[in-house]
Order: sequence, then C-alpha cells, then structure tokens
Amino acid sequence: PPARRRRRARAPGGGVNTSAVQAAIHADECCVPGAHQVGMLFDVAGPLDRARVATAVSVLQARHALLRSTFREVDGRLARVVHDSLPAEVEWLTTTYEQGLEFVRSASMRAIDVSRQPPFRILVCALGPDRVLLHLLLHHHAYDAVTTTVIGRELLLLLSGAALGPAWADHGVFVDTE
Repeated sequence: PPARRRRRARAPGGGVNTSAVQAAIHADECCVPGAHQVGMLFDVAGPLDRARVATAVSVLQARHALLRSTFREVDGRLARVVHDSLPAEVEWLTTTYEQGLEFVRSASMRAIDVSRQPPFRILVCALGPDRVLLHLLLHHHAYDAVTTTVIGRELLLLLSGAALGPAWADHGVFVDTE
C-alpha cells in the first residue's frame, strides 16, 4: 500500500509540535546560548551584490518553512511558529581575507535567538570587486547532515543565478513527535 503522510499535530497556541531532539536542544540553549550552531564558509569568486543575496535569501525562505520559523515554549513544550515572512539577518563588511575570517569567527560566537529571528544568519565579507567570503550560520533547529547540504547548495546555486529544481519537502512535516 502507498505510504501515508502523517499530519503533524498542532501545538497549543497555534504552533507546530517539534521533535524531541529540538526540545532537548532548546533546553540546553538556556544554559549554553549559541552551542548548537554550525557555520558554513564559502569563498565565492565573482561579483556579489546585496540585491542578489537578498533575492537568494527570500527564495530560500519561501522554499523552506523552517527558515522562516521561530521557536517558543507553549504550555511547557517547544513549538515552531511558521511565519509568512521573517526578515533574516544579513551583515555586509568590506575587509581583508584575514579580517574577514576574524569577523566570521566572532559572528559565529553570537547566539541566534530563535524565539525572535529565523534560525540562520548570513555574513558577507567583500574582499574586493570579484571575491567574497560568505558565511552561513545555522541553528541546530534548522540543520542536520541533509538540510545543511541542501540549504548550502541551494544558496550557492541561487547566488550563481541558476534555477532550482523541485523543492524538498519541509523536514518539519516528517519529524515524528512524542
């Protein structure tokens, strides 16, 4: 028989229930903010302007509900709230390669507040007219081995001007809840 897609239960207050792993990470974040973040650094050749980055981020967020989600506690449980739109933090610097790496290191230490902002941010270090360091920082609520690869690949494709194929299903739809 064909596989049936399970609908996720709604959390109280209009959120979507989260996984046990996301709840555990959320509990740990209270003690060690920023401990559950991973960064991907890309050395991009060629010009890259703010409009192209803004468009790429908008497409990614439209494509992946998780990237326009916030997380909050409702009745003692973690819930994911999917927004129609949620501005992402994109920081731009013009700098040298060595200073760019230092900015990336420093930015990686700042915790992403997933209760108020999307679970990712981008730092763009312009090294000259034809070279950019692009740092994508993801909170663990938004990444695992598969999603990190998908989001990073799609971001680079969008920045290059390439069209994306069909979207992968929203990971959150398939996460089993307790």
